[in-house]
Amino acid sequence: MRVNMIVDGAAITKSDTTPLTVTGVRLGDATAQTITVRFAGNGNTLLFSNVQPGEIIYGDFDRVMSTGTSATLIEGLEVR
Repeated sequence: MRVNMIVDGAAITKSDTTPLTVTGVRLGDATAQTITVRFAGNGNTLLFSNVQPGEIIYGDFDRVMSTGTSATLIEGLEVR
């Protein structure tokens, strides 16, 4: 069984151009929102709908895109 452990984190400003290196994002908004991420390996984007407050999305992301993201309180996480 794999156990994910958060080892670091910081607030993220969504941007279509600013690169990041995170392995998870957490929604801090009070209501469900959408979050669009870009994968580091291939540059593909994916929109996650109905992301609930406190929910963590795991993956190797290099951007939280401004386009398609309604969330405003986003935390980038380093998960191992």
